[in-house]
Amino acid sequence: MDTLQVRMAPNPPAQEHVPEIFRKEVLDWDRDNGAAGRGVVGLTANAIVSMSQPCVREPWLEILSIKHKFFG
Repeated sequence: MDTLQVRMAPNPPAQEHVPEIFRKEVLDWDRDNGAAGRGVVGLTANAIVSMSQPCVREPWLEILSIKHKFFG
């Protein structure tokens, strides 16, 4: 069984150190993997921001629920 191990972060290797037969695939994988990672980080950041914002109270919903509870 053959194995190819290439560390692309934090400092990617010089292109000539990656075997030519794998070079395009390794670089494509690194580009796509980086884009996916940035997407996940962005989604996580949005979720954290939305969880840290206080809930907006809507008094009309409270009035409707009270009417429903007592008169419905």
